[in-house]
Amino acid sequence: MTNSMNKEDWFNVLASLFDMHVGHDNVDEEAWMPDYESGKSPHDAFYDEYPEYEGLED
Repeated sequence: MTNSMNKEDWFNVLASLFDMHVGHDNVDEEAWMPDYESGKSPHDAFYDEYPEYEGLED
């Protein structure tokens, strides 16, 4: 399955989630590539890895 977002946009959204919840936007792209390549959304990838932040975005 491929991702509907291009790689740059996907990682920008992921970086924004990190910045919002973790306090930095330094994302190890190589570590997150399997999620991107599997077609997972950046939101699903982040919250699967960090479920404690789910629902706090409001």
